[in-house]
Amino acid sequence: MPGKRTSTGKRSTKSEVLAGLAMKNPLEMGWPIGFIVKGRQTVKHKGFLKTSLDKGNRLKCAYKISGTKFSRISSSKTIFRGCGGNLQNWPHRGHGVRSIVIPDIPIVRGGKVIPYKFIYADLEQAEARVVAYIAGIERLIKLFEEGEDVHTWMASTVIFRCSEKEVTFERRYLSKKIVHAGNYKMGWWKLLITLAADAVKQGAIIPMTAAEAKKALNRYHGYFPELIMWHLSTADELRESRYLTDLLGKVHYFFGALNDDTVREAISFVPQSTVGSLLDLGLSRLDAELEEHEEKEMRCVAQAHDAVLFQAPEDRIDEAIGLLERNLIIPLKTHDGVEFTIPLGCTVGDNWEEAS
Repeated sequence: MPGKRTSTGKRSTKSEVLAGLAMKNPLEMGWPIGFIVKGRQTVKHKGFLKTSLDKGNRLKCAYKISGTKFSRISSSKTIFRGCGGNLQNWPHRGHGVRSIVIPDIPIVRGGKVIPYKFIYADLEQAEARVVAYIAGIERLIKLFEEGEDVHTWMASTVIFRCSEKEVTFERRYLSKKIVHAGNYKMGWWKLLITLAADAVKQGAIIPMTAAEAKKALNRYHGYFPELIMWHLSTADELRESRYLTDLLGKVHYFFGALNDDTVREAISFVPQSTVGSLLDLGLSRLDAELEEHEEKEMRCVAQAHDAVLFQAPEDRIDEAIGLLERNLIIPLKTHDGVEFTIPLGCTVGDNWEEAS
């Protein structure tokens, strides 16, 4: 099989390399490579099911401020007993793995048995919102403020130019990936590799050709020229000062050559760091309020990227959601003085899979 080789001369089997091979010849290589990758995923999922528990039969992890960039935290096995694992890496909905994680046993209060529920609190379309405001894209800002489904609108109006009824699940998914790529100055090839990697995991055919990827990115940038101006101004600021500041005041210095990769990293910094810093601040405020009121029944269970997993008794769900909104919805202000907030979406369930 053709492809890249490792430093030892062996053929590389990394997911992105396999995805590239599948993309070059999707009809002949898409199925066998998809079979390989899906087999890997199955083994990985079995590994999650074997994650070691502590003595109290709890699933734990250690959160670290290292291992990621731009204010986000990573997780791993606990540093003391070596149990648990990386909870941020557990697969999302549709795989069933998260369904094995359940809240604490019910409590008894006033002679009644009250079960616990999980609340999954997610900062909705957080990075895309930050990009819209710092780049000054008025049309996108209006959509966000009116509560529209931005990705469906984007697929219908900008990318595929069809009626909203013709926007399928796949078209909405592609639109979401194209928006992310366009926001962060990702080229059409990198976009295709990302799509190919997702497709081979499902054993599917790559959903977009090179010509379609180029056209989609051109349409997106053509419809929102403010993005290009923001990319250029960020590159200019980087060359002048070598550092950028997110919307909560965190400063990041960029070293090394001022090439395209560094510019792309700088473009992603403000949105990603702002969301990471926002969640860090919100969790700190949440913990302080819980401690201040000596709360015993509600607590934060886990944090994964832009979301928080929280548990509360069934009869205090509304109170818990209010607590989460009060601490995680924090006013932001762009460097030009425009104020906005990122809404919090909360879903409730009997296990992690159902809640998320």
